[in-house]
Amino acid sequence: MDQIELDDKREAPPPLAVMALNLRTVVNNRTQQVEIVAISCLIQNEFHVDRAAPQPPFQQHFCRKLQVRKLLNDMLKKKINFHSSKPSV
Repeated sequence: MDQIELDDKREAPPPLAVMALNLRTVVNNRTQQVEIVAISCLIQNEFHVDRAAPQPPFQQHFCRKLQVRKLLNDMLKKKINFHSSKPSV
């Protein structure tokens, strides 16, 4: 019968590329459709799961306000609140 040997040396897991994506939406009162009005993103290309969080926490970022039609501008003037959750389908 063969003997089984365990190796106590563990290699560190490879770093991950991590992205946090945030969408801001508003409900169009006319069409009752949820529309995306802004997108932002944080990216960390070297995230090690077996170490403390890197500093700075992200290497790249962007924030983009999408072109808002006149209808959405009117809605925003009436102080319609944004929300970031996905609509139920």
